[in-house]
Amino acid sequence: MKGFGQRCVGHFSSLSSGMRATLEKAGKRVPDLDLLIAATAQTHHLIVATVNVRHFSLTPDLPVEDWSVALS
Repeated sequence: MKGFGQRCVGHFSSLSSGMRATLEKAGKRVPDLDLLIAATAQTHHLIVATVNVRHFSLTPDLPVEDWSVALS
């Protein structure tokens, strides 16, 4: 039986792989770790607060808050 950590990693990895496939079909590329963050945020219904809006805004149905504005 897999431990909790292994099940979580498997779930998020599978979800981020699906996101990658969708984005690649649209001709868009997002780094692996950004997809993993996006998958985690979507699963837990979280908002991603980032200065890297460009990558995260490509992910459908992911709420993103632009923190680069706050730094200006």
